[in-house]
Amino acid sequence: MYEPLTDSELDHQAAKRAMAFSLGWTLDPSIFGDYPEELQKYLGTNLPNFSIDEKNFMKDSIDFIGINHYSTSYAKDCTNSSCSATWNRAIKAFVEIVGERDGVPIGELTGVEGSYVVPRGMEEIVNLIKIRYNNKPMFVTENGKCHHFGFENLPFIHFMLIRKLIEFYRYEEYNIYSNTKGLNHK
Repeated sequence: MYEPLTDSELDHQAAKRAMAFSLGWTLDPSIFGDYPEELQKYLGTNLPNFSIDEKNFMKDSIDFIGINHYSTSYAKDCTNSSCSATWNRAIKAFVEIVGERDGVPIGELTGVEGSYVVPRGMEEIVNLIKIRYNNKPMFVTENGKCHHFGFENLPFIHFMLIRKLIEFYRYEEYNIYSNTKGLNHK
């Protein structure tokens, strides 16, 4: 999931583009029969061109959406503003993906660089899918966070496991809460 880095319209559009390039490029053809508008605009002839028959064949060709969600990040526009030369810019349609705003992380950093624990991201992604994809049935197929622990200090690992289980149950409250908002969630 991507949130705008600032309140600017450009960053709001950047977050939308980032979602189109990470989620829409697979779901839109399977549900609507074609790529998202953002991909068509930025990639043009580099995208495969579907025939009318292919579009009709693909349209509404899936029964449910499987959600793999681990982290949420900020999106910064790079089409009209300068961005650092990072690996993620080209593949995200001139969007820079960052984990901090004004030096404040979006969430707790996990064991993977650039991956943060942001529980509201799960609710945001299922709500986005509900609205964009006509409340297609959803299954959360992967979700969680990773750590880098060795086996040298098992009491510490046990302590951290208990602590993280408590956080996990709080995180799952977001999923339960989301179920009460009319989501077609399985």
